[in-house]
Order: sequence, then C-alpha cells, then structure tokens
Amino acid sequence: MIKNNTELKTAIEFFNQNNLIVFPCKDKKPKIKWRDIEEQDLDELNELFNDDDELAIRTGNGIIVIDIDIKGDDGKEGFRSFDKLQAELGELPKTLTSQTRSGGQHRYFRLPEDIEIGNATNLKRLVGVDVRSTGGYVIAPPTKDYKFTNVQAITMLPKKWYDGIKTPTLTVASNVINMDLINEDGKIIDNRDEKASKIIYANLMEQCLLKHTDNIEPNIHNLLTESWHDFQDVCSAKNPNLTLEQEGRGLNWLRAKVNYTYKKYTDGVFDDRIKDMILEADTFKKRDEEVKSEYIKVSDLMHKECEPITWLIDQWLVKNTVCGLYAPAGTGKSSIAQGLATCLSQGYDYGNKLKINERYKTLYVACEDTTTIFKTRQENLNANLGIFDEAGLENFIYMDRVGFDNRLCTFDDKLEPKLTKFYYYIEKVIKEEKIQFLVLDVLQDFFGGNEIVRSEVNFFLKAVLGKLIKDLNITILVIAHPSLAGQQGHKFSGSTSWVGGFRAMWYLSKLDDNSNTLVLNKVKSNYSKAGDEENCYFKFENGCFVAYEKDAQNDYDLKQYSPRVLETIGYLNDRKTALKKQGKLYLPIIHALLPEVTELMIENCIRHLERRGSITYIDKKGWTKC
Repeated sequence: MIKNNTELKTAIEFFNQNNLIVFPCKDKKPKIKWRDIEEQDLDELNELFNDDDELAIRTGNGIIVIDIDIKGDDGKEGFRSFDKLQAELGELPKTLTSQTRSGGQHRYFRLPEDIEIGNATNLKRLVGVDVRSTGGYVIAPPTKDYKFTNVQAITMLPKKWYDGIKTPTLTVASNVINMDLINEDGKIIDNRDEKASKIIYANLMEQCLLKHTDNIEPNIHNLLTESWHDFQDVCSAKNPNLTLEQEGRGLNWLRAKVNYTYKKYTDGVFDDRIKDMILEADTFKKRDEEVKSEYIKVSDLMHKECEPITWLIDQWLVKNTVCGLYAPAGTGKSSIAQGLATCLSQGYDYGNKLKINERYKTLYVACEDTTTIFKTRQENLNANLGIFDEAGLENFIYMDRVGFDNRLCTFDDKLEPKLTKFYYYIEKVIKEEKIQFLVLDVLQDFFGGNEIVRSEVNFFLKAVLGKLIKDLNITILVIAHPSLAGQQGHKFSGSTSWVGGFRAMWYLSKLDDNSNTLVLNKVKSNYSKAGDEENCYFKFENGCFVAYEKDAQNDYDLKQYSPRVLETIGYLNDRKTALKKQGKLYLPIIHALLPEVTELMIENCIRHLERRGSITYIDKKGWTKC
C-alpha cells in the first residue's frame, strides 16, 4: 500500500544508502525470493512494486529490529515490557524508528559482524517485545499506516543488549536416539519430548523445504537455523561414529518423529504434500548409496563422436537453443520477428546477413497482435518477399493468443513452480505439427514469475523452454521488452540469469530518432562473433520492414526479377553451361549476365523458382530449367 511512486523511490534510495535490502510484500507475505538477494538495481526495484504492495526490509546481516507491539487491554503492555528490558539491560540510544500500523514501534539497530541473533517472540518472556534479525523481515514506511518517528543513521546495539537477548542454541543429548525411549507411536517417553521433536522436525524441514520457498514463518525458520548443527551431530551421516545399522535405526526414528510432531506441532502450517516431501527427502538415503553422475576423461572425449554445432541462421542462431530479441515498445520487433519467421518457413535469406539454408516448420504465438494485424503484415511481407503461391505458407503456423492467459509456468504462494495447461497445449501442437522453430511474442506473457528472481528465471529458461528444446528438438526465439533503463542502451530487463540463459541475444533499435530504418544488433552470441560490425538493417517499405544492405541498393521484388533469372538459366542451359554446387547457389555466371541484380536477389529468385517447380537440380548437371 504504497502512497505514490515518488515517495517509494525516495524511501528505496534512503534504505539503499543504509545498506538495507528491500522487497515487496502483499498482506505481509513476500512476493519474491528475498533471502538470496545480494544487490539491488534501484530502477528495476521500483518497477517491482504495485500500488497496493507493502515495502519490507530484510533483517539479519548486521541489522536487528526491536519490535514493540500493542498488547493488553490498554494497548500499552508491549511498551511496559520494553521499559522492563531497558531497566535490566540499559536504556537504548536513539536510532532509526518507525511507527507500525497498530501503533507499535520498530527500532532499527546494527550488530557487530561477528554477532548473529535469531528471531524471537515475547523476548525474555515479556509480552509484546519481539526481535527480528537473521532470517526475518519487517514492514516499513512508506507502506500505508507506517511512518518514521525518528529519521537518523542506524545506531549500534549496545553489547549488554545483544549479550542479553541471544537465543541459546538448542541441544539434544545423543542418547535421545535410544529406541528404548520411544513408544509404539514414536513418542519420546521422557520430558525431552517437545524440544527433541521440534529439533528433529525442524531439520527435516531445513533439508527439503528451504530449497523451495521463502514463505516460512520467521520463528519456524529461526528454529531450523538453530537446530541444524544439533541434527548433524545426533543422527546424520556426517557423524563418523554412526554405523550403517545405527544410521538406519536413526532414520526409522526420524520418520516416527515426523508423524508424531506433524500432528502435535504444525498447527496446520504444513499440509500433507509437504509431509510427503519430508518423508521422501534425499537427506535420509543411506550413506553407502553412490551419487550417480556421468563423467569422461578428456583424452577419451577427443575420440568421441559428438553432434556438430548446426546453424539455423548462419552465425546468428544455433539449432536447438533459445534466443532473446529485445526492443522497446513500438520499435517494430514483432514485424521483424514475423519477417524472420516467414523467411525460415520458406528457406529464404532475410537480408545479406541472415542466411537461411533450409525450410523450417514454424509456429508463431502472438500475444499482442490480433489476427487482423498479423494477416495484413503477412500480405505485405508476401509481396516484398515474392511469395505468390499461398500453398508455400503451409509451412508457417500462427496462433492468436491476444486476451488469454499465456503463462507457460506459474509459481504458487510458496514459490513452487508448476507447468500450466497452456504449456502442455503448446507441447501438443509442436508434436502434432512437427514444429522446428517457435516464436514467443512476448516474454512477459509467457513467464509467470518475477523477472528479477534468479531461481524463477532459471526454471523458466531451463525447465520450461529447455524442456521443449530437449524433448521436441526445436529452436526458440523469445521477443521481450527491456526495462525502462534498458531502453537507453543494450541493457535488458530483470535478473542477469536472462543474459546467462539465452545462447544469443539481439537488440533492435531505430537507426536514429527520425528514421524508418531499424538496426538489429547481435549483442551476445555464445558460438560466433558479436558486435556492431555484425549489424543487420531493415527499412520500412510497402507496409512492412524488409532487409537491405546499408549504403547499397537492394531490391526484393521477386515478381520483377524471377522471370529474368529463369530466362537466364534457360539461356545458359541451351549453351550447356551447368549451374552446379547445390546448396551453395552458383551465382557469378548469372550475375555477369544480370549485373543490375544483386547476388542476394538472384539467390532468393533461384530458390523461389525451384519451389515453384520452374527449375530443378539434376546431379552432375546442376540447376536446369524445367
């Protein structure tokens, strides 16, 4: 519930200056994986927040917050408890302080680097005073009904205070594992029941849940952290004194304790799905079970036959990879992508730099342009590329997804990823139509996560798009908008995982502000040269963008030149002059007779004539007029 963008920006800058990590919450629940944040981009951070979000500050890493709540009939119990703490530990110095929605207080302090304090509720058994530090967070201004009552640098917490409020580490005696202490229900008989149960259960959670979610209650997370080493010492494979037999007994004991503590201590926080995750956790596989992994000596690798790198578009796009095409809104990226998809479906080169040697079955999924817009643009492309026979476009499939939910994956409240029904539908279409090249326009419609959260980006690129590539042998082009900051140069939106995950990244921009000419820059290429010298240029002509050679005349009117090329091939055939080298069209002879036509144009004309059945290739004779 941020009041306005200016206030939010000012607050974020202030917190950044004080080395505080901030993130958005909704109903006090984090919207992103906040524990892994290392550094923050202020511009991109601003874009994360919606008007109804709350701003949260991560505690720990040298930051602790004393949280004074409104308690009691008169609403002053928390402050009375705080006065008792000050009487015992000394009066706290002034520091950055905010008023909470309920009328309580958050007092921010720093801790020495070597001091770590966990979260605590009702500090020293005094009602209404909590601590938020390692593994915690607090809601902060300018969230609605939160305001600073004292704005200053954050003060160091006095030594007497942090020594006095440290939560002692929980310990379990090794004889707790003694099976004689456990009844048929898995319940420990002596008075160590509660503590031991919580510790064991907490560490099960540590192993299998913290990998998947940040939405664990702070007090539970604190328990997980505190009990980790105890668990390792008591019943893990890391204890060298445990035999496999003892370890097996410990495993059975642990599982019994899960069933017991699940009923007694969770209070419905974790459902049966989570319980099953615990029971199946890899943590409890026997120590003698080997980790299976493939490896090979490099000396042997040198004699191993591997698939060569194969180019879909020569030096621009490798087969069975994913490429990102970025451009500001309104630049013409959808037009360029549709032109490229058309050329790939026909086996045409798209200009002098984008060389295409084969036809590829192509699927274009559009989330922004309606069928009417796509059809109009296609008519103009057909005219410019010389596609006169509509049957030739049977190799090109279009899907209008304007107004639909197009997410291929989503993330639930615990940030668990899940493939959607639409993913499986896309998968089905690719299989049935034998698609080889897929265009997704635009990224923001297909990605159901947060673009700055590394784990979510990685899942989308590797487990969603990567799965399509691996299972279905396709190449993917993803069209995307850059961030507002990214529009000032070759800077892309979101996590750096986007840059790392894409094998190639292209950036489309106008040649200048007043130009109808676009420049396609190969910003990243894992398998070829990148940079400005590789740029492709496109000019807007006859309702669409067509490729042209910068500073040179180029004409794409196949309708005009194809008859002349056909006539020239016939003339050469009559004189027994073979046009050999299939696949690499032999152009110099024709170009010598048609010097006013570029070699690129001649090449496209020959391919067009072949698909129309006007010419054919006969082994040892070359291209021949039918």
